[in-house]
Amino acid sequence: MKRSVSALLVLVLILSGGILFAGGQGEKVYPSREIELMVPWSVGGSTDIVFRSLLMVLPKYLKAPVIVVNRPGASWSALCPV
Repeated sequence: MKRSVSALLVLVLILSGGILFAGGQGEKVYPSREIELMVPWSVGGSTDIVFRSLLMVLPKYLKAPVIVVNRPGASWSALCPV
């Protein structure tokens, strides 16, 4: 029992130490390029108008240019390829 508790404690310490020291490696400025907002409907529809109205507000909060990309008929897997 003592051995499993001490092994679990060591594992937690190792994992937490890795998380603490991993933050300083390879920091990059986010975002490094413009953000593409993909809309799976055609241009001119009501959904497209809603997303384009967001373009007035999003760059202010994201601090990066935002581009709307329409892909009619796209499924979720087409928008977020693995």
